[in-house]
Amino acid sequence: MLRNITVVGTGLIGASAALAARRAGASVRGWDPDPDVLGVAHEREAVEPVATLADAVEGADLVLIAA
Repeated sequence: MLRNITVVGTGLIGASAALAARRAGASVRGWDPDPDVLGVAHEREAVEPVATLADAVEGADLVLIAA
């Protein structure tokens, strides 16, 4: 099972995928070039925000790019 997932692009599609992954038991980190969009995804508990793209993908079992 994929335990550590990163979502790059946390808008509608990325956040929706992140929420589904969380429901399945995965830990989901997120990164977005727009801090406001990332903030909304975090408020909705879709992702744990990460400051840099490099940090976001480090150790990820799967990286979903939703851009």
